[in-house]
Amino acid sequence: MNAVSLLGRILFPAAFFTAGLFGHLLGTKGTVAYARAAGAPLPDVLVPLAGVVIVAASIMMWLGIKPRLAALAMFLFLLPTTFIMHRFWGLSDPMTAMMQQTQFMKNTSLMGAALLIMTIEKWPLAVKP
Repeated sequence: MNAVSLLGRILFPAAFFTAGLFGHLLGTKGTVAYARAAGAPLPDVLVPLAGVVIVAASIMMWLGIKPRLAALAMFLFLLPTTFIMHRFWGLSDPMTAMMQQTQFMKNTSLMGAALLIMTIEKWPLAVKP
C-alpha cells in the first residue's frame, strides 16, 4: 500500500507542477493574456503568484512536507480558476464550449481528489505529514 500511496503522491501534483512552472512562471506572458481574455482579475499579479503556489505545493507533496496543506493550496487554486477560466456556459461556439466543459470537469475532479488527499492520516515516506 505504501508504494501505491507514493505513486499517487508523485502523479497527482505533476500537472500542477508543469502548469505552474511552464505556464505561470516561464510562460507568464501567454498565460496572463489568456487569463485577461477570460476576465480574470489582476492577471499580471495573480498568474505568477498562482504559479509559485502550485509549484511549491507540488514540491511539498512530492517530498511529503505538509502534504495536506499542499492539497489545500491546490484546492484553493482550482476553485476560482475553474469558475473563471473555464466558463463553458453561454459560449456560442460549441467546440469551445465542449473544450471548456471538459477542462471544468477535469478541475472539479482534481478538487475532489485534493479534498480526499486532505483526509489521509498516515503519509508513508513523508518528511513531515
